[in-house]
Amino acid sequence: VRIGAEASGLQKGLQEAQSRLEAFSRRIKTSAEKFKDLGKAASIGGAAIAAGLGGAVKTAMDFEAQMSRVRALARASETDFQRLRDTAIELGAKTVYSASEVARGMQILAAAGFDANQIIAAIPGILDAAVIAGEDFASVTNIMVAAMSQFGLQASDMSHIADVLASAVNASAITVRDLGYSLKYVGPIAAAAGLSLEEVCAACAVLGNAGIKAEQAGTTLRAALARLAAPTSEAKRLMNELGIEVTDASGKMLPLREIIRNLQTALEGLDEATRIAILRTLFGQEAVSGMLALIEAGPELLEELTVQFENSSGAAEEMSRVMADNLAGSFTQLKSTMESALITIGTI
Repeated sequence: VRIGAEASGLQKGLQEAQSRLEAFSRRIKTSAEKFKDLGKAASIGGAAIAAGLGGAVKTAMDFEAQMSRVRALARASETDFQRLRDTAIELGAKTVYSASEVARGMQILAAAGFDANQIIAAIPGILDAAVIAGEDFASVTNIMVAAMSQFGLQASDMSHIADVLASAVNASAITVRDLGYSLKYVGPIAAAAGLSLEEVCAACAVLGNAGIKAEQAGTTLRAALARLAAPTSEAKRLMNELGIEVTDASGKMLPLREIIRNLQTALEGLDEATRIAILRTLFGQEAVSGMLALIEAGPELLEELTVQFENSSGAAEEMSRVMADNLAGSFTQLKSTMESALITIGTI
């Protein structure tokens, strides 16, 4: 009990130190005289403080070089560049990711065609997803940019993408990295078939709870959708015989939950061996296990999860806040705040 209390006190102290650092950084930024006074103190106080100021300059130089790449890729004006720079420093001071890490994420977004306004709007959602993933910021940025491109979404949808990923992780035994691998394989064909990001993530969540994750989930769904889009002659015959509908009257593919419902009805009452044989004919060997898992879970669960993910606004922010609210998170956040302070000092 004593250890727990002491750890709690340390976390509180770290959070107080972070608040003071943020306030210090703001004071330094708004008053060059204070920096001059600090420089005088360094010359009087000795090499230790001077070395610290040298470290601040080095940190600031590295950050500025990163931001220059962002500016070039985003073709940002001087005003927009300053906004990007201020955003990176501010988020570095307030989150577990440093300003330099935020700048690397901005570079990925700029390379993907985001302008300054889009980058500034997208970054907070990516930060939340990165905290949930426990991965480096750049990796999560790549996953989210890929999801946006695959499903024809906009830069303004990045926060929603983060909410969907967070909800899928919260509802299953999968991680953001697992989802990234799954979407890499199934995303393009799913979007072409008219499925939404929410539907695909719902299917990945169900498969994940059945032990089918990451690349395996992605290749399972890709194989199934490819077979539905272009069934073999034997598969066509079998679907007609069993009355399995996969498209509507206009030829558009039905939502995945409706396809699962039709399959569930067609296979009802059949023994396991016959069910497996039918699914193998319809979807190929690599998709059998996954399709069985989806059928056993049922269309109701897929629909429930899809609706939940569609209405998941704020899920990523809340989940990341809870996950970062601990001693380790406080240490990491303090380090990020210190870097932002060093950048501020080093660039005055």
